[in-house]
Amino acid sequence: MMCDIDAILDDFEEAWTQSEPPCFEEFESRLPEEGYQSAVSDLIQIDLEHRWKWPDAGLRMTLTDYLQRCRFPVSETTQTGVLCREYGIRNRWGDCISRREICRKYPSLESGFLRDVEGEIRDIARWPQISLMSTGKLLAQVPLDRAILAGRAQNNKEQPYTVETSPFAHRLHLCDMMDASLSRNQITVTLVTPGIIRIANSSRNRALSVRGRGPLSPGSEFTVELKRTVAISLGSGRYLMIEPAAT
Repeated sequence: MMCDIDAILDDFEEAWTQSEPPCFEEFESRLPEEGYQSAVSDLIQIDLEHRWKWPDAGLRMTLTDYLQRCRFPVSETTQTGVLCREYGIRNRWGDCISRREICRKYPSLESGFLRDVEGEIRDIARWPQISLMSTGKLLAQVPLDRAILAGRAQNNKEQPYTVETSPFAHRLHLCDMMDASLSRNQITVTLVTPGIIRIANSSRNRALSVRGRGPLSPGSEFTVELKRTVAISLGSGRYLMIEPAAT
């Protein structure tokens, strides 16, 4: 039985080397009911990777699309595994979907997804880096593997900064001594695609200065290609430096 499944998966991989994408349903229909969950998980993940690498973005599919095309119900465990893989693939070659978006779309899978996706995140490895620099000194660094939120802390702390990580964001708190002119919620940086970032000024009344772009007024945002380092001024020689992912 396992040899038959391996042969089907090998045939599917081979079909993806041809000039036209293969039909997922044709190969899914060949999978036996015994061992179906493991086999369909492998089949979907093969298809996901090839479709999101394919030049025609119209061919891309998500977990929802596959569930509609499978002959048998797909278990929650299998769905969670596929969803983690989808997250990784889309952050390598696609639209850099966020964990929050995944959880919003699949609330019943949220706990399992957030538990298991860390392994997929480690496998991606090449995330852009956000560094907090003060007069040339590196104070903190976090990967842009989720939204980066930055702003002044709610109260003064002895440390010049603290970094808190939630399932959906890294929050960088700066104490008043770093720069009291910042808002408590000032900056949001997100990855739009592997090579494009979005910078938003979430302050109500304070502008941001972005090197090479000029001021970013309160409530506004822009996207920029991450071909080189992007620097956001925090005043007095302090910057958030956004470094492209290593190639």
